[in-house]
Amino acid sequence: MKLTWSDTAVNQLEAIADSLYQNNPDSAAKFVNNIMNRISNLKLFPEKGRVVPEINDRSLREIVYNKYRIVYRLSDKIEIVYIQHSAKPLDDTKFD
Repeated sequence: MKLTWSDTAVNQLEAIADSLYQNNPDSAAKFVNNIMNRISNLKLFPEKGRVVPEINDRSLREIVYNKYRIVYRLSDKIEIVYIQHSAKPLDDTKFD
């Protein structure tokens, strides 16, 4: 199954990595590598993530890594659509 990224998700991952890099460059690289490893596993197990509870749409799922929610849309492909710290509530209008 093909895996793609939305521009929003790419920008969010870059912003998180930049923020981590300010305090610890090694930590930022490790974080990004771990995110990429978790996401690559979705190719084998696309339904691995849970349905996003706030939205309750079976095609919109998430996996959690280190307090971050990685939201993806499952259709004929896997699209990473959003990455956000779990302390913040998701706005369901972002996924229409």
